[in-house]
Amino acid sequence: MNDRNYSHHLVKRNPELADPNIFKRKAGVECKSDSAIGKIPFGYNQSKINDMIWFYETGYAITAKGRLIDKSGIIILDSIDAIFRYCQNKANIKDINYWWPLMKKKFKSDKVLKYYEYKVEIELIEQPFQLPEKLKRIQIGFYHIKDKAIIHELENPKPQKSVIRTYKIPNRIKQEVFFIHSINNLDKPFLDVDHLIPKKAGGHGSFIENLQPVSYSINRYKNDKIPSGFFKVAKTMKLPSDISHIPTKFLNSNETMIKSKEAKENAKKIMGHLNEKLNDEELRNFYLNVMKETRLKIYKNLVKYKKNLKSK
Repeated sequence: MNDRNYSHHLVKRNPELADPNIFKRKAGVECKSDSAIGKIPFGYNQSKINDMIWFYETGYAITAKGRLIDKSGIIILDSIDAIFRYCQNKANIKDINYWWPLMKKKFKSDKVLKYYEYKVEIELIEQPFQLPEKLKRIQIGFYHIKDKAIIHELENPKPQKSVIRTYKIPNRIKQEVFFIHSINNLDKPFLDVDHLIPKKAGGHGSFIENLQPVSYSINRYKNDKIPSGFFKVAKTMKLPSDISHIPTKFLNSNETMIKSKEAKENAKKIMGHLNEKLNDEELRNFYLNVMKETRLKIYKNLVKYKKNLKSK
């Protein structure tokens, strides 16, 4: 298809405002929407059927793209009650987390809310990439991309740069973890991302290999416990004599997560050494092996994702 026959658009989405279940990414037809108070939404007049839409998760990367295959007319909603009734009875998008901010905007204005829905044939991007520099200044949620150089950059993305080591989990990395595991159809929805090796023990938040998507209950259960696989992998490393002895009870533990104070102290000493001696790639492999030895289901998802990155 010739570029002259269709346009490109950028849609920005803030994942922090969405229902956590929305993070279950999947390809196929998906219903989206756009709205504005007192005026026609930006995307309505600028977009047409068969246009290409690029989806950017705020604070992370471009994670999907797709063809616009259908678009409704403009719906006029002149009151909070009208918005609520439309949401409950006619809208394809039922998520109250989406509608509540619109109700608050209408409450502060005497102008009508103009709303429309559109459908996109979603194609997931296996290797999410950073937003082109020129698009970072764009403030609106639906933007018509006219610059051919930007379009070329979107279609030919550059590999992402490495992340500086940090114990806190950067938002960009958190969204990557959500993305990796949601596209592999986890059975249960997840609400947060947590360290596998706790940050109190020296586990980083800037390596996806040391992170896992968790529900609220699992996060409370795990807390600062040490994964059992940690000691099995550490046993294979070259450690100084003063920290090389690992108690047999930790190596043979049947628990997935070990909570004893002794285990936490041992792990902290070992991680202090490894963080100083290992380079980034070696540390990534260590974290990945800990995940494997702890027998976490997410291990296969991560390996598949990393394999796809290498094949690019």
